[in-house]
Amino acid sequence: MTVSFNLHVRVGTAVQFTPQHLDDTVENMEATLKKICKFQQTGRRTSLSTCQVEMVKLIDGVRGMMQAALQNSKNRHGLLKELFGENYGRICRIRAILDHMTWTDHFSSGKRVTDGLAECRAVEAVLKDLGHSRRLREMQARAKLEFLQRIGCTDKEELSAATQELESATASLKATEADKAQDEAEEAEEARLRAEEVERKRQVEEAEERRKAEEHRKAEERKKAEKASHEAEELRKAENRRKAEERRKAEERRKAEEASREAEERRKAEEASREAEEIARRLAEEASVVHQLPELNKMEVEKLKDITDRVL
Repeated sequence: MTVSFNLHVRVGTAVQFTPQHLDDTVENMEATLKKICKFQQTGRRTSLSTCQVEMVKLIDGVRGMMQAALQNSKNRHGLLKELFGENYGRICRIRAILDHMTWTDHFSSGKRVTDGLAECRAVEAVLKDLGHSRRLREMQARAKLEFLQRIGCTDKEELSAATQELESATASLKATEADKAQDEAEEAEEARLRAEEVERKRQVEEAEERRKAEEHRKAEERKKAEKASHEAEELRKAENRRKAEERRKAEERRKAEEASREAEERRKAEEASREAEEIARRLAEEASVVHQLPELNKMEVEKLKDITDRVL
């Protein structure tokens, strides 16, 4: 995203600001501040006054840009990140310049410096809310010391204070990073333990699922075996019933045949009995005739007796 918008400053007309323009403005502020220090040391009051006016314009321009970004309700965070950088580079340089100006008594624009620092703190507060605050103090201290070195500051007290602040900020950052590393290690360990617990639960659940699946499989096998056994038993019973039925029918046929045979034998016996009776009757009649006919020869009589004996 490229930021570009217009601001009206107290000195001059509407100016279009971009991140590059902000960088150029900060460079001009440092260069102008060098000139002011130089002209103050050499006593060139006219040039000093001109540079002071230019410095006021630059401060107002930077303040106006920070105010415009802070007051932008639609994209405040995006503008601040684009203008001042997620690494605080630009805002730290601006603060270093304004902080240095509070150490001197050569400027008539003390309120502008104070207001500028207030805008810096407001911008820093928003950037902190975005999660970029851990290295801020160390970067501010480093930017302040590097700035003083660039402009050739000779104020030993200010240089000493900047050096001490950098050392303190660096130590604090290291402690913070150590604490963060410890926190991250602890978080990593907690995450590892949570992952192990999740994995353990997953394995337990999978083992339980496998156990249930195995029990279900065995139950199905038992069910199938019982069904097969039941079917085999039913087949055996059916076969036994079939064989019993066959034996019953065979016995009935045997009995029927035996009864039929007995009936046939009785019928034949009855017929033979009737025939015998008929022959006996006829013999009796013939015997009567024989007694009445003495002239029948004996041979015929014997023949008739023989026939009667065979029949009976």
